[in-house]
Amino acid sequence: MFDPGAHVFVDEGKSKGYVLAATSTQPTSLAAARAAMRRLLLPGQDRLHFAKESDPRRRSILSAMAELDVSVILYVSPAKSHKVGRERCLQALLDDVLKH
Repeated sequence: MFDPGAHVFVDEGKSKGYVLAATSTQPTSLAAARAAMRRLLLPGQDRLHFAKESDPRRRSILSAMAELDVSVILYVSPAKSHKVGRERCLQALLDDVLKH
């Protein structure tokens, strides 16, 4: 699922089950992707966090991210326990990463 040598970045969400998002990019695209993400920061921000952004701002961020040379895989667990959901999703992610 992930290309050999790809850089993989992971984030999680815990509303209505557990979701793990894994974004990957090739080393040749990494600097441009990081620069594009930095440009999305507002003055005083040191990171993006969707829970703290307005809906219009979220749409703007997603539009900019859709232009990046990255791949995204979502791992979803309906487990009622976030701990169990995290374990299942992380195991699936590791299985995919280690396939290469």
